[in-house]
Amino acid sequence: MYTEDSLFLSNQIFVAPDGRDSASGQKDAPLQTLEAALRLVKQLSETDWRGPVTIELRGGVYPLKKTLEISLTAPVTIRSYENEQAVFDGGEPIEGLSETELHGRRCWVASLPEGRYFHSLFVDGVRRPRAALPKNGFYRIKSVPGQSLDLPYNVSSDRFIVKEGDFFPTRNLNDVLAHVFHYWSDEQMPVKSFDPETRLMRGRLKDGKFQSPFNPFKWGDAFTEGNSWHWTWCVFHDPEGLIQLMGGRDDFNQMMDSVFVVPPIFDDSYYGQVIHEIREMQVMDMGNYAHGNQPIQHMVYLYAYSGQPWKTQYRVRQVMDRLYSALPDGYCGDEDNGQTSAWYVFSALGFYPVCPGSNQYVLGAPYFDQVKVHLENGNSLLIRRDNNNGPYVDQLLRDGVAYDRNYLDHEDLLQGLSLDFKMSGQPNLSRGTRPEDAPYSFSDELKERR
Repeated sequence: MYTEDSLFLSNQIFVAPDGRDSASGQKDAPLQTLEAALRLVKQLSETDWRGPVTIELRGGVYPLKKTLEISLTAPVTIRSYENEQAVFDGGEPIEGLSETELHGRRCWVASLPEGRYFHSLFVDGVRRPRAALPKNGFYRIKSVPGQSLDLPYNVSSDRFIVKEGDFFPTRNLNDVLAHVFHYWSDEQMPVKSFDPETRLMRGRLKDGKFQSPFNPFKWGDAFTEGNSWHWTWCVFHDPEGLIQLMGGRDDFNQMMDSVFVVPPIFDDSYYGQVIHEIREMQVMDMGNYAHGNQPIQHMVYLYAYSGQPWKTQYRVRQVMDRLYSALPDGYCGDEDNGQTSAWYVFSALGFYPVCPGSNQYVLGAPYFDQVKVHLENGNSLLIRRDNNNGPYVDQLLRDGVAYDRNYLDHEDLLQGLSLDFKMSGQPNLSRGTRPEDAPYSFSDELKERR
């Protein structure tokens, strides 16, 4: 069949119903089936040849295969040769089918190839040609015409788990195999770093073992400018996942409370001196909460995910009252490109973007009696509190209607809203406590996908 001396100078492979699969695939010696042509492309790909290649189908009828066990690295286009008409055995022409006509049908590119053979494989935005996918989990395979599939992938077998009905409506294999986006893994980093024994994040050694001995008060080493009590909460996209890792809401809330209960002790042995972030934590005297450095600033809003939003309201007010002022020393630590100020501005409005990519703002409580925000689209956002009897939100009216969720959507804010907060000196222990009141977490989205 193929020899290296017979590389196709025109990068064309010919197929005809009366051809032979043992032929060379050249114009005067066509193959008989698409499968044979694709296997020839694979054979070529295993040399230094990289394509692209066009499979020219002579006029006739070709079987519509349900599954093709073939793996390719080269871009392949399939078309009818010149003015001849090649059709599937159901009568559909192989060229000229619209995406609408093909939607939901079996196409000859029914079974996706093994991950290591994807052409122009992109994993998390990084090009990895001829590389196996690195993790078990779910991947989004997106084709150029806009079709996509979310499929589970298994590293040990190096295959996607494809079920009947998972088909791409396209004739161009290069379109189908253009981009692969990894969006979830059973081995995601928070799980790798989470130590179930201490219920904290913990550094690992090169061999995969946890660092030992482990001191959660140690600054530096596995944690930049902080310790495990600070960095454990840095799962902005998935607080619900962390809640489940810690054993549920009660255990999670207990761990959150502990940040403020444990004294501001520290281990500075990694740095060999007391760095200014450590000293600022001591001066603030809020346990091991270190608002003077950015990694933990969002943490007080995580109670809104765990059914205790009144603790968010209390802690946010406490931070604003104690750690900010209009004096020369009015910052409690690093400003770092405006983050510490941005936290104050958002929190004073009564909400904060814990996970900006989710388009949601987590609710706290406003710091001022009235604020009006003029949006660039001409709409406005009116925020009022009826009194300053305490830090707790007893009731929130959104455009005059009671609202118990612990978040606001960006799109709704752009439309213009009025938010009226009724404040109290006592927490409302029933408002915002339901699971559906919690803001976005990726674990919730993953459950829906599954």
